[in-house]
Amino acid sequence: SEAVVQSAGQDQLIVQLPGVSDPEQAERVLGGTAQLEFRKQIATLVIEL
Repeated sequence: SEAVVQSAGQDQLIVQLPGVSDPEQAERVLGGTAQLEFRKQIATLVIEL
């Protein structure tokens, strides 16, 4: 599965790597060449009755 990237404040990101529990492996994955894609977020309206 794919990594999940979330904004954390103005200058930080939270990256979740499914299936990766070893910090050194996470560093290797994040240290490699990657493709970062920015998408516009669509507002969601939730109505509770």
